[in-house]
Amino acid sequence: PMRFLHKFTLLLSILILISSTIQFFAVDRFFRSTTDSLLLTINEKAANNLSESISAYFKNIEDLVKKIASDPTRRANQEALDKTNELIPEVNSIFILDSQGHVLLASGVDINSVANINLLQRDYFQHAIQGETYVSDVFTSGSNRQVVAIATPIIENDKISGVLVASLWLHENNLSSLFGNKSFGRGGFIQISDGHGVIVYHPDRNLIGMKTETVNSLQGSTGSAIMNNLSGYEHYIGY
Repeated sequence: PMRFLHKFTLLLSILILISSTIQFFAVDRFFRSTTDSLLLTINEKAANNLSESISAYFKNIEDLVKKIASDPTRRANQEALDKTNELIPEVNSIFILDSQGHVLLASGVDINSVANINLLQRDYFQHAIQGETYVSDVFTSGSNRQVVAIATPIIENDKISGVLVASLWLHENNLSSLFGNKSFGRGGFIQISDGHGVIVYHPDRNLIGMKTETVNSLQGSTGSAIMNNLSGYEHYIGY
């Protein structure tokens, strides 16, 4: 009887241990799954909010660019253009182009360095000369800067006579002040890419202008995912 009781007690202990272990892993898995889902939802909502912020940021610059283009005094006078550019810290340089893409006036850069440049073939010029206000993807300028351009038509007597281009230099802009103070938990950060995956903003400024493959893995205009970074660690991504 004592041997049977000992075996029974041992078996019962093993069963309790197995049951506890199964419950532990089940609860742990459920908890992790719930936590993952919550974190993904939070990140997605945060990404949505910041997407609205960056859209408003560029919309504000677009509106300012349109006002300059519609003001003949500002766009035809070097001193007035320079002063206007100083009042818009988001914009590093402004170019006034004729209908053939030649630079007539420029602020924020040495006019002599751009006087002989023709921008007729640039996509942003082609969009603007057709009457559209256009925000370009990231490109490398003639001065070897990585740039986003905002172009809008200049209209005189109901006809498009030229194009005004505002240039934002990625490595010398205040995007960092707009997003650099945002944080998400431990090690969370914001990254902004153009439509081709080129990084427009990242807290690590060395990565700005580099291409990331993350964009190609995202489905739909908004959502969330768990992905491995280059180091093999999982990240919760909201986009």
